[in-house]
Amino acid sequence: MEATVLLTVSGDADTTELQADTTVPLGELVPTWAATCSTVSAAELVVLSGDNRTLFDPGQTLAELRLGYGSVIRLVTATEAMEIMEVQTVKAPAPAPVPAGLSAIPEDLQPEEPSHRPTPAPPSSYQPRASEVTAPPSVGGHPEDAVLPPKVSGRHRFWRAVKAGVNRKTPTAQPTGQFIKATQPKAGERYRQALQATDRSHNLEMMIRGATLQRCMVITVVSPKGGPGKTTTTALLGMLLAELRRDPVIALDANPDFGDLKDKLSNDLLPGSEVDDLAHWLIEHPTATPAELSSRLGVGPHGLRFIPTPRPPEASKERMKDAADFDLYQGLIRRLRDYAGILLVDCGTGLLDPPVRAALEAADQLVLLTDTSATTARQVVAAATLLPPGTPTWLVANKMPQRGSMLDLDQVVAEMPHLNGVTILPAPDGGQLAENIVTPSFSWADAPTTWQEPVRELAARLANNWSQLPRSAP
Repeated sequence: MEATVLLTVSGDADTTELQADTTVPLGELVPTWAATCSTVSAAELVVLSGDNRTLFDPGQTLAELRLGYGSVIRLVTATEAMEIMEVQTVKAPAPAPVPAGLSAIPEDLQPEEPSHRPTPAPPSSYQPRASEVTAPPSVGGHPEDAVLPPKVSGRHRFWRAVKAGVNRKTPTAQPTGQFIKATQPKAGERYRQALQATDRSHNLEMMIRGATLQRCMVITVVSPKGGPGKTTTTALLGMLLAELRRDPVIALDANPDFGDLKDKLSNDLLPGSEVDDLAHWLIEHPTATPAELSSRLGVGPHGLRFIPTPRPPEASKERMKDAADFDLYQGLIRRLRDYAGILLVDCGTGLLDPPVRAALEAADQLVLLTDTSATTARQVVAAATLLPPGTPTWLVANKMPQRGSMLDLDQVVAEMPHLNGVTILPAPDGGQLAENIVTPSFSWADAPTTWQEPVRELAARLANNWSQLPRSAP
């Protein structure tokens, strides 16, 4: 077959002829076609033949699919494709044959012939086979990692969902509440359920939402060196937890030397009390209600509450010194435990500084950050010896490039055998600076794709550990 062919591509917006590379997987061509012919996001589209009888595998090339000059293809949503397949199945006088495009499905995922007899479990209960999955990153492997959802390859996720969509041997759905009739899911819904069942980000979110808290959890974010992303990680983790959970989530700045948590979360339209003012107010109001406290806190994206440190020019040098007090932070954290479900503490670089010592002593869990610098990694390994022994600790390797990093992360992890796990947080897409992304207008819906799953993985690791901690605060 030629290296390029002329195809007729039809979408909901236009039908046009396009040159296409026959050696490139179909899924990589769809975004370009979608921009020309469709108003729908490429991520929501699948490719059908012009006669609606073939659903093409996005992992195969045009050459493998034998699509030559003049071939006609349609871009439709997955739901539309499943509805078309269902109509063909219903109208068929005999058990419908597998659509031609499904011949590319691995043999163990081939659809079964239609039947009115239900199978024991719905598509959403699908558990991937070992051949379909890859484990979470092996760096710093820990027994707790085994409970994290596995990674399923995109091709197997797609075909598993297709199988569920065209397979009518699906049990009647269970009622969702009293006096509600059970309904038979249609093809599009079966497709979506099966796709969601292997969506790792969704499954991580379910872990985070479902974790039970017996008391306030203090999560201290720390690194001995400036620049690896402590404040950014605190903000990302806090905004995610605030979005997914019903517990009050508060972020506390424990870096009185120009801490910048406020810069990432507030545009000053909703100013909140700073650490010293709030600490004194709580002493003067020992019976303050949660609502009264909440009214004094800053509010960031996704409803994350935060408490900033005093800074010039509003605060004098004397006030900043007074605020950097061990007893002040210790008392403030103790009182905040009565109000918060989750308290995140963003620390400065000095592990022996009074605010950081108070945060470390109060910590239920520790998040330790490094970046791609070998110098930072050496300091992190040394600083780990100063952390409270026995406190569950997770390492975050931040700003990691997609490829070509010179940091031997396995060697770093080997020097810290007490770690509970490791999460790799890649550098943002397109070389953007993280500090220019995490702003008061931040939205998880628009966050870099490289951040979506790793931050959820970190939150799920922390949430999974809550049930193993004592029910009383340290």
